[in-house]
Amino acid sequence: MTKKHHCPRRPFASLNYVNHIERDDHAGLPRGKLPNTVPIIGLGCSSFSKFFDQQVAIDNTSKCEDLTADMIPPPKHHPTVKEWVKTIQYAVLECGINLLDTSPWYGHGMSECVVGYAMDTILISNDIPAMNSSQEETLLAGENRIKRSDIIINTKIGRYSSEPKEMFDFSSERVRQSTLQSISRMRCEYIDVLQLHDPEFSPSFELLINETIPEMARLRDEDGLVKAIGMTGYPLEVQAYLIDAAYKRHGILFDTSLVYCHYNLHDQSLFKKALKVPHMAPQERIASSSLKKLAPYDDTFNSDNYTSYANFLESMDTKLLAAAPLSMGLLTSDGPPSWHPASNELKIACRHVEHICAEHNVNFAALAMLFALNNDRVACTVIGMKDRIQVDKAMEIASRYIPRNTTVEEESGYIKDFRSSSAVQSCQSMFLPDELKVIDIVNGSKNGPFSDLTKQNMNEW
Repeated sequence: MTKKHHCPRRPFASLNYVNHIERDDHAGLPRGKLPNTVPIIGLGCSSFSKFFDQQVAIDNTSKCEDLTADMIPPPKHHPTVKEWVKTIQYAVLECGINLLDTSPWYGHGMSECVVGYAMDTILISNDIPAMNSSQEETLLAGENRIKRSDIIINTKIGRYSSEPKEMFDFSSERVRQSTLQSISRMRCEYIDVLQLHDPEFSPSFELLINETIPEMARLRDEDGLVKAIGMTGYPLEVQAYLIDAAYKRHGILFDTSLVYCHYNLHDQSLFKKALKVPHMAPQERIASSSLKKLAPYDDTFNSDNYTSYANFLESMDTKLLAAAPLSMGLLTSDGPPSWHPASNELKIACRHVEHICAEHNVNFAALAMLFALNNDRVACTVIGMKDRIQVDKAMEIASRYIPRNTTVEEESGYIKDFRSSSAVQSCQSMFLPDELKVIDIVNGSKNGPFSDLTKQNMNEW
């Protein structure tokens, strides 16, 4: 299969952290099966739904009715749905973006249905239905199809309906029912990574630890319906607590963690924030000498039970993914939507960065994307791309990535702060001189637009 582009890839299952501390206590515990490599950008599928829009505008010449949120499953021949399917086809087959991230929460099932329509046209199948002329318009040629093992399809459990009383359900019964429904909707045989979605909204962490997570593990270890299990949510402390507790109480190891809005121009707490490792007895803590090697950014990492979330994941050999490099619209010229949770102070600081970019003739959103993609400790960054134009824009940025000089990583064990000269030198292949100037201004510890907010912990929400 010939691709117009080829998305750069990073090691994933095969990734060995330079300063990873071997855990003998993990030996023999079940682990999931992850792909050896992943594309540096993944296709976020919330865009393929009514998740953000109340109504999709339709060409007046279309014979299809307007697409509304209650159309589950959505009509396959609706012009918008057909365009979404083409976007997935294009991203996977033409650009090599073969990691898809979705959820039953996105459009309350619509996104998964659209992914399923796309899989009908992408995956090799012994049961390909006969096509009529309208189907042929969106169906790719048979020789362009790929095997199921050539695509990574991740979804979630725990968050579902728009109705407040039905929005969250973390019961073991719903975990299993939702997983089977997701497989059916997406026509994908199995889920690559089943992720616990927004656990911070659970009525009880005990429910998650003793019921939700064990059922996820059974789906992975006993039933084979999912290849791996992961977690995603906003508070890093919650993820750390649950990953730690699942291991300590039940010997369950999480394979992945997907974080969002914690590695971007205004918030690098994924690596910089001192996170207290939860419920760790002294004999189980990472040795302080090793911890100092892992913690590159500041002198707050001087206790044997504090580390960054990224370092904590590495100690558990849990692979890291990130999402929302544009901070849900905050780091774009159009600005965030009205519901965005950022403070006014943070929104104003982001507009300041936009002006700095304009003064140096640098594209604001492109710079934010480059910053997020530049860190090799984040294997894949999931990005919402609603059409082929947005895929092309993301690919244009991703194509600038070149794997780093390994001597830099071998020497340090981490990607250094952008303010360090060695990091700037290693980034020359990805950043243009004016872009590096803007990054230096933005990341200024004393006078940067986010410096005061960061000191007051106001760079998050």
